[in-house]
Amino acid sequence: MFSKKIWTVLATTAIVSMAWLALVFSVIWQSVNAHSTEEEMQSNVIVEDRLAEEVDYIMPMHLQIDPQWSDTSYSTGTIKSHGCGLCCLSMMVSCLTGDEVYPTDLVTHQDVFLQADVNNPDAMCKWASEVYGFEWSGEQWGFNENIDKMLDAGYVVMCSMEGKLGDYDYGGHVVLVYGRANDGYLIRDPDNAENSVHVFTKEELSDVTWGSLNGLKV
Repeated sequence: MFSKKIWTVLATTAIVSMAWLALVFSVIWQSVNAHSTEEEMQSNVIVEDRLAEEVDYIMPMHLQIDPQWSDTSYSTGTIKSHGCGLCCLSMMVSCLTGDEVYPTDLVTHQDVFLQADVNNPDAMCKWASEVYGFEWSGEQWGFNENIDKMLDAGYVVMCSMEGKLGDYDYGGHVVLVYGRANDGYLIRDPDNAENSVHVFTKEELSDVTWGSLNGLKV
């Protein structure tokens, strides 16, 4: 009987110890993850601060997946699925006015922005020039021939494209090119945060097939 009690106590002690160790490891794991996330956020802030030094303005980052607007109806789907051009336009307007303008502030004008249910950067930038008084470059073609000239002239440039950008392969997409740094281009990709804080060299952009370029400036 005495032996049975001892085994009961030992078993209980072992169970309590295992539960305690599991709790300790859980706390440590959460702490490591939190520290990792904090370091990643700090890293992104550092990158953003470094890039901001290269241009005369601050470019916000409006991502299609942002829960503030991702499920908002747009085109034949939502901003998450179809709103690359809309997010680019809201970033341009925010940057050039100095006031935060979100995709949801512009979505009511989608009948103007879409052609056959597809984002139309030409129509978007023309509309913005009329409503906000921006100077519009007009629709340009030929990325390699025009992008540097447009950036030098002070334009923020909305570019239609397809192909590989970073680790993503797009069938049809719209991005912003808003400056240069370290012999590369500063791009806001509304579908990808990593692309949006990366400086792309011309070599890295060699797999992109560029469409129209539309610039806006104050």
